Amino acid sequence: MDVWRDPDDAAWTARARVVDGAVCDVLFDWVDDVYYGPPDKYFAGRDKLRDMLPPPDLPRLEGRAVPAASLAGHEAELIAHYRRIVAIAEARRAPRVLREPLPCFRIQAAFHDGRALLTSPSWHDTEAQARGLLAALAGAENCPASGDLIEVYDDIDQGWHTRFLRQGDRLLVLEWNWEAPEDPSGRVEMSLDLAGAVTQARAALVRLRAIHALLVAALGRDYWNLGVVV
Repeated sequence: MDVWRDPDDAAWTARARVVDGAVCDVLFDWVDDVYYGPPDKYFAGRDKLRDMLPPPDLPRLEGRAVPAASLAGHEAELIAHYRRIVAIAEARRAPRVLREPLPCFRIQAAFHDGRALLTSPSWHDTEAQARGLLAALAGAENCPASGDLIEVYDDIDQGWHTRFLRQGDRLLVLEWNWEAPEDPSGRVEMSLDLAGAVTQARAALVRLRAIHALLVAALGRDYWNLGVVV
């Protein structure tokens, strides 16, 4: 963890919006259908090469995100959902569906407000990526509690940038499209209670490990990390 060196940090941290009640958790991306056609996203017949999936019997945020904290007692439903995906891929002879977590097996670590996402690292798809982000947050209290901006986490990929800094007892969160800095859509600048975020990240990390192990054991393969055989 380094002392602040990025000149842009001074500006965005000064105007970061204080957010109370933000929740750090692991999110499972529930999909409504399985596409088994060519990977070309412009393929004209895409809509005809999909098998629909039943809606989930699980609490969700707006959209398709299922928070891990809501899964206690509902693990069987999540396992059944993933088994349906595997069955479709095998029946349709579409192994490509099972080779990468996106879109059917995607996992993210993010902040939400109990209703909608507050952050969404768009390039994060795997369990390992979610675990890495949570581990960084879980250790944020180990950096110096000074007035300096201390880097906790920084990641850039596919045009998106996520950056977490510590300043005293606050966690400063930045998410933005660095390829289009003039576009404010999707830009997040938040100031969160550090102790609360750390506690939540540690709990989310424990949940992630437990649920991931359960899923791998139930399905026999780690589809959440590029389909590596266990």
